[in-house]
Amino acid sequence: LQEGPSTKRVTVTHGGGYGISGMTEELIDNAISHTTFTFGWPTHTNTVHFHPSFLAASHLRYRQKHTGLYRFAIISISPPLYCYKICALPISPNQIQKYYDDQQQFLVDVGASLSAEFVYRPSPILYGHLHERWYEVHTVAGAAVNTHTGKNFSCLNYDLMVVDHIGTSLTIRAMANLPFVIYCRPEWWHINPAAAALVDQLKDARVWHDSPESAASFVREISHDIRSWWTANNTVSCIAEFRYRYSGSLSPSLTKAAADFILEP
Repeated sequence: LQEGPSTKRVTVTHGGGYGISGMTEELIDNAISHTTFTFGWPTHTNTVHFHPSFLAASHLRYRQKHTGLYRFAIISISPPLYCYKICALPISPNQIQKYYDDQQQFLVDVGASLSAEFVYRPSPILYGHLHERWYEVHTVAGAAVNTHTGKNFSCLNYDLMVVDHIGTSLTIRAMANLPFVIYCRPEWWHINPAAAALVDQLKDARVWHDSPESAASFVREISHDIRSWWTANNTVSCIAEFRYRYSGSLSPSLTKAAADFILEP
């Protein structure tokens, strides 16, 4: 890539997790860019913050007025897609196995009656790894779940969404201000120091958990009254801050942000 003295490199972020997870690639993006259009780095001096409405386009298209057959959704990612050393995701064979075992353990611990109300959306990018297809060949005794093909899927159609990774679905759900629970093993999902204090607040509000066992226990606790937890003062406060910092809730559209940037003297 050749650049002249007046060349300006502009980067546009495209998925969830920016500014939350300690991914090296994000640091590189910011370091090499004169300007970064983002919805996840509101405190950087070289960023233009925007509201990422395009992320939710397909989810809004398939959103239903009423919750369907299942009340809850658990959404997976495909860790082999990434390099562990770069992206802080489980990548070694043992870590991959544990990642998918954790999904099954969550469903076992949440209990048979509640797990029957869950639908599981596997990662749309499958590599044929045995543990990625655990819902066909269970690797944890007692694990069972209803699966979604991914066609016409919307993470907005459920009373509660459970995610086990810092990704786009989390951003979309937060944009809509709909209840979610996240669990991430801290030894795999490194948190950006700038986000650490807010993640601690989310843990205090029991939105964020460090293990599937903790998340399952909490989901059992709130399953009959999710609204009371989601509208409690401490939950509302930290979710509002999360939406502002990592979902661009108070920011202009990408079109407006880009136009203002281009027209700057």
